[in-house]
Amino acid sequence: MMRLVIILIVLLLISFSAY
Repeated sequence: MMRLVIILIVLLLISFSAY
């Protein structure tokens, strides 16, 4: 469960930095 949340946060950070 925790890993899914961490993956989602990482994806959000990547999308923000790319944006």
